[in-house]
Amino acid sequence: MKQERTKAEILIKCFVAIMLIANFILLGYAFLVPNTNGEAERGSFVTIGFNDGWMLETDDGPESISLPTYTGAEKGELVTITNLLPEKLSDDNCLMIRATMEDVYVYIGDELREQYASENLWISTYYLPSAYVVVNLTSKDAGESIAIQYRVKATDRLEDIQLGAGNNAWFKVIQDNLAVNAAAIVLLVLGIALIIAYVIMRHIYNYNKTAIYLGILMIDISVWICSESKLRQIIFPNPSLSGLFAYLSVELICILTCFYFDEVQHKTHHKSYIVIEAIASAQLLINTVLHCCGIVDYYETLVFSHIWMGIGLLVGFVHIVLDIRARKLKEYFTIIVGMLCFLAMAMLEIIGFYISRNHVFGLFLCVGLIMLMVATIIQLFNDQIQALKNRENYQTQMTINTIKTIAGAIDAKDEYTGGHSDRVGHYAVVLARAMADDYGFTEEDILRIHYIGTLHDIGKIVIADRFAWSTYAYQGYARGLGADLVQ
Repeated sequence: MKQERTKAEILIKCFVAIMLIANFILLGYAFLVPNTNGEAERGSFVTIGFNDGWMLETDDGPESISLPTYTGAEKGELVTITNLLPEKLSDDNCLMIRATMEDVYVYIGDELREQYASENLWISTYYLPSAYVVVNLTSKDAGESIAIQYRVKATDRLEDIQLGAGNNAWFKVIQDNLAVNAAAIVLLVLGIALIIAYVIMRHIYNYNKTAIYLGILMIDISVWICSESKLRQIIFPNPSLSGLFAYLSVELICILTCFYFDEVQHKTHHKSYIVIEAIASAQLLINTVLHCCGIVDYYETLVFSHIWMGIGLLVGFVHIVLDIRARKLKEYFTIIVGMLCFLAMAMLEIIGFYISRNHVFGLFLCVGLIMLMVATIIQLFNDQIQALKNRENYQTQMTINTIKTIAGAIDAKDEYTGGHSDRVGHYAVVLARAMADDYGFTEEDILRIHYIGTLHDIGKIVIADRFAWSTYAYQGYARGLGADLVQ
C-alpha cells in the first residue's frame, strides 16, 4: 500500500508540473503573440504627435520648427511658439506638453487655458519639477490658434507635444516608464523586508548593521526614483512636492552608501568614510538652508552633491583595492561582486544625467542595488554559517581542555602512573580505528572513545590522599619485590 501511495504522489506531482509549464506557455503566447483574429476589440491608445507646423518667434521674425528642438535661448528668456489646432477636434481631446523645469503658459485663441509656473505654486522654488501640462480641448477649439510660452531655466530644449483623447495621452508615458517605476516599487518592498528581517533576526543571531543600512539605502533610492519619474503626477497627489524630497533623497545616497561600505569593511577605513559623511551632511544642511531662504535653489547645488557622491564611490573603490592588496577579501568575499556592480551602476547614473536629458533616472541603480542585495544576503548567510562553525570549534576545544585538566588531576593522584590517562586514550583511538570498518565507527565515535579512554580512571579523583599514599606505598613495595625476585 505504501509503495502504491508513493507512485500516486509522484504521478500527481508530475501532472502538476506539466500543467504549470503549459500554463506559462499559454501565458507567454497570450502576452507576446499579437494574433487578434476574432478577439474582442480593445480600442486604441494611440496618440498623435502635434509637432509640425510650429513657428518660433525670434528677433529676426517667425521661424518654422518641428518639435522637439533647441531654441538657443538664454536662461530667463521667454520663448513663444505658435500653431493652429487641427480642424477636427472632439470634446474629449487634450494636448500633453512636457515642461522640463520651465514655466509654461498655454493660450488657445486669446485665452490663457493652462499654466505651470513658479508663481502659482505655494512652495518657493525657481526650478520647477519636470511635469506634463495637460490642456483639455473641445470641438469649439478646432482650427483655433495656439501659443505656448516657455520661460527658459535649466535647458533650452522644447519637448514634443502629443494630441490624444481623454487621458489616453498618458498611456505611452506610462508604458515607457512602467519598468523603472515597477523596479522602484520592488526595491522599496525589498528594502522594507530587509529591515524587518534584520530587526527580527538580530535577536537570534549577532548580525551587524549591514542589512539595515542597505535596506534604508534601497528605500531612499526607490523614493528618489519615483519622485524623479515622469509618472510623478500619477503617483503623488502633490507632485510639486516630489521635487523637494527628490533632492533630499539624492543627497542622502552618498551618506547612506558610506554607512553601508564602512560596515561591510568592518570599519577598517572608518576615518575616511566619516570625513565624507561629515562633508556630505554639512553640504545637505547648507543646501537646505540656502533653498529655504530663497538664496540658491536645490537644483543649482545638485552638482556638488554629484561631486561628493562620485568622490564617495571612488573612495569605496580605492578601499576595495586596498583590501585586495592586503588580502582581507576573505572577510567579505561574496559581497565584493555586488559592491563593484553597484559602484559601476551608480557612476553610469551620474554620467547619464549629464550626457542625456532623456535619461531614465534610477534604472541603473535599481539593477546595481538588487545585485548588491543578493550578494549581501549570501554574505550574511555565509557569515552565520562560519560563526556557527567557529562556535562549535570553540566548544569542542573547551571540552578538550576540560578533559585534559581532569586527566591531569587524575594522574596527579598517582605519581607512579603519570601520563597513564593520555596513553589509555591514545591506545583506545588506535584500537577504535582498527575496528572502525567492522563496527562502523565514525570520526565522532572515535573521538568519544578517546574521551572515554582518557577519563577511565576518573574515580581516582574522589580517593582521599591518605588512601592514595597507601596505594603508592603498596605499588612501590610490589615493584621492589618484583625486582628482587628477578634477581
